[in-house]
This record gives sequence, C-alpha cells and structure tokens, in this order.
Amino acid sequence: MALVFGLSSNDQGWISEESLVPLAGGGPSARRCVNDSLSALENGGLIERRRLGGRGIYRRTELGSIAAHEVTLMDRLRIPKSILEAETMVQWEPEPGAPRKLENLVGQETAKYLIGKNLAWSRSSGEVPASMLFYGPSGIGKTMIAGIISLELEMPFISLSMAEVSYPELIDAMELAQEGAVLFLDELQAASKRIKDALLVQLDPSSRGSFVAIGATTDPGALSQPLRRRFPLEIPL
Repeated sequence: MALVFGLSSNDQGWISEESLVPLAGGGPSARRCVNDSLSALENGGLIERRRLGGRGIYRRTELGSIAAHEVTLMDRLRIPKSILEAETMVQWEPEPGAPRKLENLVGQETAKYLIGKNLAWSRSSGEVPASMLFYGPSGIGKTMIAGIISLELEMPFISLSMAEVSYPELIDAMELAQEGAVLFLDELQAASKRIKDALLVQLDPSSRGSFVAIGATTDPGALSQPLRRRFPLEIPL
C-alpha cells in the first residue's frame, strides 16, 4: 500500500494498475498482491478503480490524496526516489527501438504532414486538435502513430477495440477522456450499431470537450457518413 501511495500520477490522477506489478516483484503472485492491495484501498474509500479495454486503472480520492501525502512524508517507509518520481499514468510506451516522435517515423510522409499540420494548428490556436480517422490495412501502424501523438501532446492514451468494448466501458472511457486524453478507437468498422450510435452522440463537435479522438479502420467504406463526419481529418496509411 505504501508503494501505491508513493507513486506519482499525472494531472488527472489516473495510474495504470499494471505499472505496479513490477514493483511487487512481477508474475501472477505480484498481480494478486496488487489487486488485493487496491481492493483494500478501494474498500477504505482511498481510491476509485475503472477498467478500460480490459486494463485496470485507478486514482486516489480526496481522502486518498491526503493519506498519500502523509505516507510520502514518513521517512521510515523508505520509498525509493525513483518510485516516487515514476511516470505511472495511463501512457503509451513504444516498443524498444520504435520512434517516440512523428519526425522519427520512417515513411508515412502524407500522414506525418497532415498530423503535423493538425498539431501545429492546435498549438497556435489553443484549441484541441481535430479528430482524425486513420485507415489502411492491418499492421500498418495505426496504434503506434496514435500513441506517438499522445506523447507529442503529453496526454494520457486511452485505447479501445470497438470490436470488443461494451457500452458501459465506452461511456466510462468518454468520461475519463473529458479530462484530457488521446482516445484511440480501433476497429471502428467492427463496432455494434449501439456503439456507433453512442459515438455519434459522444463525438458531437459541440460537446467533445478536451480530448482528441482518433478512429482507426481497415474499411472506411463500412462507416456511415454521419460517423465519418465526426472525424473531419481522414488520414490514409
């Protein structure tokens, strides 16, 4: 529990549960230990937990933030500085050797140009970047590029597979994204009608809030025109 409270988080406060597993020693027993600790904290009203796309995240409640501050001041716990300063939020991490910036991405010149213009406009105007729709064959790098965008914007990365997400998970993700995030909606063509209808409402430009929506599909022709219009910038890969 001391490790849980000793970890830092981003401005929104969400921390990846998976990031705690290596600190607990790794492996199945560590996962059980982390889950038991988080369950105890949740039962005590110190944290709230969510699941997004099968991944667990949590953040401290107001009471938990007070307790966390007290814990980090207790020298006898001897929490390593590297842990206290760790970036444990829900952030995208590239595979070893993969690029972390658009400028280092090999190929995809058209995509880099269009995305770069969108991000530059966002920085100069102070507005959230326009929603984007990536389309192209499987394995072309849609998730990687969306992740790089989240690093460029210094925003959390929330990734959902539209083929698997439930309606409650989608609504939870939208609620979290409102606090500022890159929301990656993969396999849009495979979404159920209910999910697609919900996206029409949630991605309405008048109520989109502060998140960046990035859709991805292998078959843009399978998407309705109203849904495609929710992504004004279409980017071929």
